[in-house]
Amino acid sequence: MVAVAASHLPPDVPLNDDALRLLRDNREQLLRMVHRTMLADQEAYPASPHPLQRYQQVEQQCAWWNDERLQGLLRAVNGETGEAEQFFSQPLASELLRWKNRLAVLPDVRFLHLARYMLATRHRSRLFWSDEGFIAWRSRQPAGSIDLRMLDAAMRAAGDTQDGVGLACLAERYYREPYPHAVLPAQCIWPFFEQRPDLIEQGLGLSADARVPPDRLQLDATLGVLATFPVLPQRWLPRVMEIALGESRQLRGLAQQLLATAPDLVSQVAASLASERQELRIRAAQWLGRLGDQGAVPALYRAVQLEKRDAASAALLSALELLGADLAPLLAPDVLLAQARKGLKARQPAGLAWFDFSALPACRWLEGAPVDADIVRWWLVLACKLKEPAGNPLLMRYLGLLQPGSRAALGETVLRQFIAHDARSVKSTLYGFEMTDYVGSAIGEKGLLALACHAPGPLAVALLQDFMRDHYLRRAQIEALLESLAAGCDPAVIQLLLTVARRYRTASVQDKARQLVERVAAAMGWSAGQLADRTIAYAGLDDGGRLALRYGARQYVLTLGTGLKPVLHNADGKAVAALPEPRQDDDPASIKEGKRQLSSCKKAVAQVVRLETARLYESMCAGRLWAAGEWRQYLHRHPITGRLLQQLVWLELAPDGELRQVFRPAEDGSLLDARDNEVALADDSMLRLAHAVLLDEVRIAAWQRHLRDYKTTPLFAQFDHRAPDQALLAGLEIDDRLGWTGNNFSLRTAFGKRGWVRGAALDGGVFDAYQKDVASAGLRANISFTGSQLPEERQPAALRTLSFLRLADLQVVPLAEVPPVLLAEAHADYHAVAMTCGYDENWESRTPF
Repeated sequence: MVAVAASHLPPDVPLNDDALRLLRDNREQLLRMVHRTMLADQEAYPASPHPLQRYQQVEQQCAWWNDERLQGLLRAVNGETGEAEQFFSQPLASELLRWKNRLAVLPDVRFLHLARYMLATRHRSRLFWSDEGFIAWRSRQPAGSIDLRMLDAAMRAAGDTQDGVGLACLAERYYREPYPHAVLPAQCIWPFFEQRPDLIEQGLGLSADARVPPDRLQLDATLGVLATFPVLPQRWLPRVMEIALGESRQLRGLAQQLLATAPDLVSQVAASLASERQELRIRAAQWLGRLGDQGAVPALYRAVQLEKRDAASAALLSALELLGADLAPLLAPDVLLAQARKGLKARQPAGLAWFDFSALPACRWLEGAPVDADIVRWWLVLACKLKEPAGNPLLMRYLGLLQPGSRAALGETVLRQFIAHDARSVKSTLYGFEMTDYVGSAIGEKGLLALACHAPGPLAVALLQDFMRDHYLRRAQIEALLESLAAGCDPAVIQLLLTVARRYRTASVQDKARQLVERVAAAMGWSAGQLADRTIAYAGLDDGGRLALRYGARQYVLTLGTGLKPVLHNADGKAVAALPEPRQDDDPASIKEGKRQLSSCKKAVAQVVRLETARLYESMCAGRLWAAGEWRQYLHRHPITGRLLQQLVWLELAPDGELRQVFRPAEDGSLLDARDNEVALADDSMLRLAHAVLLDEVRIAAWQRHLRDYKTTPLFAQFDHRAPDQALLAGLEIDDRLGWTGNNFSLRTAFGKRGWVRGAALDGGVFDAYQKDVASAGLRANISFTGSQLPEERQPAALRTLSFLRLADLQVVPLAEVPPVLLAEAHADYHAVAMTCGYDENWESRTPF
């Protein structure tokens, strides 16, 4: 057993009268709760004696916990008695100590207090990390104050002999609770493991781990801990290098990140280019490309000359492309043609039999010369073999050799054929129900989509939206299509990705869209928010918000009227309801194009209004900040979004966060304060949307008057919702509407009106939560209820609690860490839904789940 590092233990302050009063109150609340449950059960099951017997049993147990014994329990928590086991093992001891996590958040509570009762009531000491009381306590500690050495010293002082702290970091996780190294600062992690290298050795598989699952140490967790070290210890470098070139993609990524600053890394990786295993050569080439070190170029060139396999050759060329090497000699048309004819002589992928190569468009090189059809055919075969729908640098370079029109035509052809083949189906009837049976799948040939990335954005979006609507069960295909189109960085596609990332019926597709948005933004050097700002569609409007239409021989102009509704004006400036019937001498092509432009503009404007309203509301909740210059350029001056900003109130903040002024954009482009004075923004200011929790009541009232005076309808409520009472924010959830009861259909309607969607179904097809994702904050608001079974039938349903989950790992976040505006808005929705119901003290017996 490792000796207790007493120097890492903070002073132990005994809990006193406040804790004793809390335990008494916990006892009374517990008894009242059981009494309510008994009455509800008796009403539901009048002939059964069990509810009364259960209540009498708990009543007797609560009576046993008189003040003297509660004091003994408190002494056990304080470590002042040798009879701790006697108290901790008594019935209701755990419930009294853990009731609503109230004890854990008392100001005087130290981790040692928690450790004493957690060790006595949990069969595995490492589970302290996922204990709700500990999480609530942890959330209230100053940043950087929780060190693993301190936790370990306290656990051992409380009697832990199982390496609870070490296993909490390295063993299999419970309930998806994040590892300590994902929560605590690095300097609070690595010093503990510097003193316990035996745990790292076992986690890396360098020494035997005698533990059995689920306590056996995990390799990914061990790599995560090693990432907290300022410098990776030399003795573990060879093992980490082995993992960095191993078969597991996830572990490879973790290990390669660890080795990013290792000495002589390029030469060590380059040595693997001579491996007899193609997979190892490919991984080494891909890694060298990502490293971005020009020193790898000679080794990659040598390897290209010797490589005989297509996939490995493509990986080597891709790495050279990423490193900016001169590939011109290898990309000459005659060289590409020779490669294509050689490759096409080999056996082709059997899955490509469905692809109609005769439908491929005639392509041209950038300088205008025609591209031999065999070259394009070979690119398709190679893309299929590589199985990377997002493409790779080599394929992207190949496409870059073509004229833009050729890239677009090739992309459209590939996209249409992939979707058409994958969507083939036949109708059948089973037990009276019409069924759709797919007769094929293109997922095995998803690599083809690497050449579809430059399909025209609006067309690609339309095709993909139809596929997602009609074939939403084909999750893998949808994700591959999103990956492919994201690589083209078309603004229309990016806006679709942002929409899917914000809300979609399938969680994995939504997560994929989020990842792609982050990937595209990172490639451009922007944040996800900046990417969204800079790709807002103009819907064909110019900077002044006008669209000129030629309709045969006549001219029309479209502008945005009240409520951002498109208004059509004739040559005299008079508003007209619609385009007139064409004249006999009008050019049919001009008539068709005019109608198309008008229809496209109306749809695009409606879409921008819908998407940007949702995005601005999310930005308010997440507390997003805009630099003043970017706000002016990408939002205020945008012909559609600029109009939306006029319906919102904004805060101007100094770089240190101090409030400078509150303003609203006016219809003439000026910025007004609440008294109608024109104001100007400082160049170094940051802007954010105003909210009631950020302003005092005087300012709120002034702005409410301003909006009324200007007859401005707010885009959404900014001043209606206040922060929840501070007393509700100590733990992980709010339950001030627990037991408000309606039916599952009324709840569904009420949640839907507020933008909340159904949570994932659990075992038996029952779902028990409605959720709203705020991706820019990395959080999911979660309101639980008693549940409803799919397919739904009308039945009673009661609200439970409001909580927040991290999107990254779906772990509960302490309320104190939730952005205050998001907390206020979600709490307001919780109450608003409750108002469609009514409180029922017998809710537990009235609901089926």
